[in-house]
Amino acid sequence: MEIKNVVEKLEKHSEFKVWNEKNKGSYLANVFKMEGANDLDEWQVGYYNENGTVTSFTVGKEDIKILPDQEIFQKEKKAVHELDVNEVKIDLDQALDVAKEFQTTNLKGNDPAKIMVVVQNIADHTLYNITYITITFNTLNMKIDAGTGEMIDHEITPMLQFQGKAS
Repeated sequence: MEIKNVVEKLEKHSEFKVWNEKNKGSYLANVFKMEGANDLDEWQVGYYNENGTVTSFTVGKEDIKILPDQEIFQKEKKAVHELDVNEVKIDLDQALDVAKEFQTTNLKGNDPAKIMVVVQNIADHTLYNITYITITFNTLNMKIDAGTGEMIDHEITPMLQFQGKAS
């Protein structure tokens, strides 16, 4: 299921309509999917609320569930921009192909164990924010323009650098 279809399926659902009536100031902020072995074919769609939280909905093949509101995790406070799904011109498979091509060409050996995909608007730029958790314990983050499929930015970070920071 593609991004527009996921959001459309959610917004037509009765549970969403009831929630939306009570949350008129909320707007679509992101669409998330985890790719990898044993993952469900499930999407999470997040709506930014006026109180600074995000309400997420899981959208599966058969059902839709609302999740409790969550605080936004940000290293530094930034505006949460509204996501316009009409600006998403390439589908998820095309974005994943761009990411795979970049990784295999430039960072051999950093094959993904898990892939996280977030479609969002960052600084008025709609993009696929794709993160590989690699078999070599790195995170490879790639930002791909959702309209053109062009790689905008990438960064690889050793996961071991995060060790000890949580304590």
